[in-house]
Amino acid sequence: MGSLEGRVDPLSIFRPGDEPRRRAADRANWTCSIENGVGLYGTGVLIGPDLVLTNYHVIKGLLAEPERAAGARCRFDYNEDLESGSVSPGLWVNFAKDWAVVWTPYSARDEVGADSGFEPDHLDYAIIRLAAPIGTEPADGTSRARGWQTLPPDPVVPQKDTRIDIWQHPVLRRAALAPLEVQPLQWTRGKVLGLLDVDLRLRHDAQTLKGSSGAACFDGDYNFVALHHAGDPEVGETGFGKWNQAIPMAAIVRHLRSIGQAGLVGASPPPEILAPVPAKPAEREQQLAGDMAERRIRAATLLMDRDGPERDILFSRRAQDPNRAIVHVLACRFADSHRNFLKRVAEWTLMQRQENLDAFRTRLAAFLGAAGSREAGAWQRESRTWPTGDVSAATALEMMRDDIERFAKSGSRVMVEWVAPIDQVKLEREKRLVPALAKFCAGLADADTLQIFVVYYDPAAKSAPDRSKALRAALGGLWSLRDRPRGGGICLSLDEVGSVELESWSRALETVWRTPDGALVDDVESVFAARRMPMLDAEKRLVPVMRRRIAGEP
Repeated sequence: MGSLEGRVDPLSIFRPGDEPRRRAADRANWTCSIENGVGLYGTGVLIGPDLVLTNYHVIKGLLAEPERAAGARCRFDYNEDLESGSVSPGLWVNFAKDWAVVWTPYSARDEVGADSGFEPDHLDYAIIRLAAPIGTEPADGTSRARGWQTLPPDPVVPQKDTRIDIWQHPVLRRAALAPLEVQPLQWTRGKVLGLLDVDLRLRHDAQTLKGSSGAACFDGDYNFVALHHAGDPEVGETGFGKWNQAIPMAAIVRHLRSIGQAGLVGASPPPEILAPVPAKPAEREQQLAGDMAERRIRAATLLMDRDGPERDILFSRRAQDPNRAIVHVLACRFADSHRNFLKRVAEWTLMQRQENLDAFRTRLAAFLGAAGSREAGAWQRESRTWPTGDVSAATALEMMRDDIERFAKSGSRVMVEWVAPIDQVKLEREKRLVPALAKFCAGLADADTLQIFVVYYDPAAKSAPDRSKALRAALGGLWSLRDRPRGGGICLSLDEVGSVELESWSRALETVWRTPDGALVDDVESVFAARRMPMLDAEKRLVPVMRRRIAGEP
């Protein structure tokens, strides 16, 4: 079903200490990406110390050519920190020599999108053995053993319209000829559309991409209810189908028992391996100090951005009648860091009301002093892939309609990033599509419950910094604040930054970190040396400076 979308950190919607937060963290720890070594990717879930459940079609090629299994592996803990933008490299685990434990093929009925006639022993699942018992080893960044997702002995069969959540590692192609890239762990939510042949298939509308095959599906109570495996083969001119499909765990568990593999069902981690491993007091104190320093740096990096566009967003939101500022346009290069800009908007800009510079700096310092803690009522971030190619403006708007209506009715404060590689859009269509989107959104919600950012980015390397300069300028100037359409916010191009644009940020850090007046301002100026540079380069150069100042070094 079209593009993926839960770029939301699943932990960000829960308070620290909540039981749902712990359960979400467990499911993140148990989810892995799979590279089969022969050009296919998938997702899997850990179901034992060294066992991973995925789809048969993910490892089908290895069963035909077992000698290639030496290159197959799973990757755990491949996550993105949505505050800092940092991505953990993850932990690779190879397949064991006797890796193929159990498998059963998919049905020919799956390939044609049939609604019935599925065979009870054609369930498109496989269980893989890993070369190491990763379930008994500590999870990334913790002293707890990872544990695993038990195959439920009495699986819940979810009914129509109940909630379904999926943790997954999709793959994306950032440009037409670029290679596929496995994405950090992502999360999406949808609902059950119905069951087929009693419980042999489950249709749902949670959004996925290639690479999501084999992802575990959970209901609202975190019961493991299905294994995602397919999508609607009948797609229209938009490239979207009407449903996605999963194999209910009830069918998988029943099949395992029928083939003498009941021992794989209900295998829970022993409680003792989940007990924390206490650190020595001195080591713990050092660890806590290091953790706090990194939290302060992450918070500072999050807010290291351009002040001018932020004030424009505040102004456009305040002048809501008749133009309720909902849809904004950003045009930039990847190196100019639209991701951190949007993080700052969600965590900071949309939560404030002051335009006064002194009030701005005071509140910024307060936020930094709390190490970037999320406030009550913070905006939930969602990410979508903007319709590209030859899709007309009218069709593209229709493709987005359901998502927008759902966000508008959610009761939450939602900020949506609709992202497109700039070389995959045509200016004339965007001139029609974006104002139409703004008008449509203005009729559904106001600026205090919904904000949409259409991001056109150029992933070009530094060797071609001006490849899309003219198009970036045109898209970043679709309208001005004076002549914006109803529902329109700001249009701007993010570009290289200089030390002057980071002065408010530097002054706020001086207040919070109690550094000598002007010291950080001087540090920033020395890094830039009167030059301008992409934001990602600035971040890379300034992090060591921040770390040195936190340590109290000159």
